[in-house]
Amino acid sequence: MGRLKLTLFAAIGALLLALPAVGQNLGDQDYAPSSAIQVNTTTALADTNPAIDIDADGNYVVAWRQFSSSIYVRRFDSNLNPLGAPLQANNNTDGTSSDPDICVDDDGNFVVTWKRIPCCTADEIVLRRRVGETWSPQFDDESASTFHPVGSVRNEPAIACQDAGDFIVTWRGETNSDQDAIVAREYILGVGQGNEFRVNTVTTDPNLAPKIAMDGAGDFVIAWGQSDTDVDPRTATAPGTAPRGPIAGITTRRYLADATPLDTDQQLLFAHTGSLFSVDVSRQDSIGGDYAVVWEDSTANATAKLRRYTADGTEIGDTTFVPAGSYSGEIQPIGVFAGDNGEFLLATTGPDGSPPVEYQRYDDPLTEHGSPWLGPGGAGRLSGHDMVARSDGGMAIVWSDGTEIYVQQWIPALFADGFESGDTSEW
Repeated sequence: MGRLKLTLFAAIGALLLALPAVGQNLGDQDYAPSSAIQVNTTTALADTNPAIDIDADGNYVVAWRQFSSSIYVRRFDSNLNPLGAPLQANNNTDGTSSDPDICVDDDGNFVVTWKRIPCCTADEIVLRRRVGETWSPQFDDESASTFHPVGSVRNEPAIACQDAGDFIVTWRGETNSDQDAIVAREYILGVGQGNEFRVNTVTTDPNLAPKIAMDGAGDFVIAWGQSDTDVDPRTATAPGTAPRGPIAGITTRRYLADATPLDTDQQLLFAHTGSLFSVDVSRQDSIGGDYAVVWEDSTANATAKLRRYTADGTEIGDTTFVPAGSYSGEIQPIGVFAGDNGEFLLATTGPDGSPPVEYQRYDDPLTEHGSPWLGPGGAGRLSGHDMVARSDGGMAIVWSDGTEIYVQQWIPALFADGFESGDTSEW
């Protein structure tokens, strides 16, 4: 279910938790917020970088980073009641761990991935899988990479699960022939299939910030940024926190579920001489679903751009987000998710992660559906933000204020079939 996810790593600060008690408007449909639920139970250390995903029954799993060396997860039911205490995902706390991402299959089994920098050896992209109530024995802080030269660098993991539990993990790292590559590895029934494979086919320019989206059949698309040769994205100064550009092109490559490439070469979707930031991609769950890519364009008053494609990579159209709020700087896209009814939802925030979060719904193909909907707002900045879709058209939002992790649901006040949100039999 990870294909529906959105991710933002924005600047550290505080988020005002007092949200309106009344529903917020998204087009012509009201959304009622639940109470904000604290996810972490220990607040003595900095807890940041949350990620969230959902199973077929509407149950959630949240992952986050605690201080510098621990990765935690916690499960919640569809009403945000905790299903047990937080669980530590990483066994090995040597060095530092960061940038967790998570995907959940239809049965609620999940895989969490993160970056680990151990002492004196190569960086690793690590996996841990939980099936039912136990951690899978073949995953004990397992490294996704099979190529481990001393001093090699791996960053920015992202993961997506098929409904049945097979998954793909992607990251920016190194291969035997490319020291700045976008790579990925396929797992079937929890077993890695061969070595990691290189996604990018252009090796002259730096690459960064891969994102992955998957449909119900397991076919997937990976999107990433491609930098100018004279700009190293690992050292560039940019709004917010890494991984953010500047980059000069948005690139994708499509694959079948067995990791057979559908595109012979990477596909350059957009290129110009300015700076682009914050790439994200989402795909409809339906087999052969359309997908959309979003990015921040610094040459267009620093706003969010959204472009939609059919499953075969044909461009349908694009749009520029027009915010309802007033900002003194750039509009930063948090991400996008795709609905099987042809609708897409774009999420944005203000400069350096400043609230409020805004959501814009688009009808098929990319027609604005009403005005933007305001989400969490107030003083301060978001230090992490992720969102996942609910089957009833609602969503759950997770964020960090730099110390505490919170999750909140936004439930449609009126379902498409006419049931009011107070009728929980339809949730």
